[in-house]
Amino acid sequence: MAGKQKQAYNFPSNNNSFLNFYPNRNIGVLLSFISLFLLGILPIISNSRPLALSALNFAFYLTLWELICSLPLFFYELTKPNPGIFQKSIIPNIRKKTFVIMGITGIIFSISTFFYVYAFETAGTISAAIAIQTYPLFSIVMEFILFKKKSN
Repeated sequence: MAGKQKQAYNFPSNNNSFLNFYPNRNIGVLLSFISLFLLGILPIISNSRPLALSALNFAFYLTLWELICSLPLFFYELTKPNPGIFQKSIIPNIRKKTFVIMGITGIIFSISTFFYVYAFETAGTISAAIAIQTYPLFSIVMEFILFKKKSN
């Protein structure tokens, strides 16, 4: 294994150089577990909200809070010497497509937050926490069915 080289993901740029990204499996697994832990807490937080606050309002405030918390990391990435997908040397069409995909992803997460909050309210805290923890398995099955991709 020591001689095995990591596969780099290359992003085309204007100056015929490539931006290299070497994924780290251990960090990916660690961040996945942290994410699952935080998602497991979400039903508890959601069902602890004041009764006067509707699911839609709570989802709006939660999404706004997520945006505020993510902005410092976003601006930090922009100021790094090698900002990855935010580099000015990336072909403009690819940069534009990247920002459009980021915007669409943000909208999808905002909508899914509302559905999460509403589902937590309907299903209850325990059922919602169990369902949230099993969704990676559902994702693996759907990835195999739709894309014929096997997980490793």
